Amino acid sequence: MVNASLEAIHAKLLELRPTLLANHGTIAHVKKADNSSLTELDMQVEKELIAAIKEVDSTVGFFGEEFGQQGDSDRFWTIDPIDGTEAFIRGLPFCTNMLAYIEDGEVQAAVIYNFVLDEYYQAIKGRGATCNGAPIHVSKRDISHACIEFEIRHTEQANRDMYFEIPKFSMVKFSAAGFGFCQVARGRTEARVSYNAYGKIWDYAPGSLIVAEAGGIVANVGHDKYFYKNRDILASNKKVHANLQDYFRHTQLST
Repeated sequence: MVNASLEAIHAKLLELRPTLLANHGTIAHVKKADNSSLTELDMQVEKELIAAIKEVDSTVGFFGEEFGQQGDSDRFWTIDPIDGTEAFIRGLPFCTNMLAYIEDGEVQAAVIYNFVLDEYYQAIKGRGATCNGAPIHVSKRDISHACIEFEIRHTEQANRDMYFEIPKFSMVKFSAAGFGFCQVARGRTEARVSYNAYGKIWDYAPGSLIVAEAGGIVANVGHDKYFYKNRDILASNKKVHANLQDYFRHTQLST
């Protein structure tokens, strides 16, 4: 079922790409209750992905950003139809389509498609990660040369202090989680930290598997393992992981 669903997702996203590109940087939007942006295509993409998956797996459930929980909660796909909607509206290249298949509490498969750059990332648990069909791997740089992306809630002073004090070589901030995870998996950056942030399951589940299957380590901040419902996530290469986790364990973090 998973392989058939992945094929259906791939075909549907390629079909949707011309429409997404035609509206990239030009589409109208409204604000949702949480002040995030929403476009007609956010809803259209999610609806069409659900329909495509149902054609090959009629009993699977869904948990999407726009339409919430539908069906089975033990075996389901998370869907973020356009991760980085604000980037999409502004014509920036950081927007992606993201899906993750979760069964019995574990992420089993994931897709992140950067439709602007035409980079299609996919991972299946235990079978590695690819970009456009070619295997990808995290970098081997150590902490002294690490480029780290941070996603934190800046309203807390402790979080702001951590942002500036954490060991690093350089810092970046993309406007979407999916794009950031893929940079770690591709070896372009060394780590992505999400702490006390605003994201949901659909923002983090896909990227967590893609980084792990690209040879990285994914764990909840200050912990040894990753649970997909915990949104405090460190995804990194192996060389910087221990340094960052040690820092977090000895730092007073804000909750």
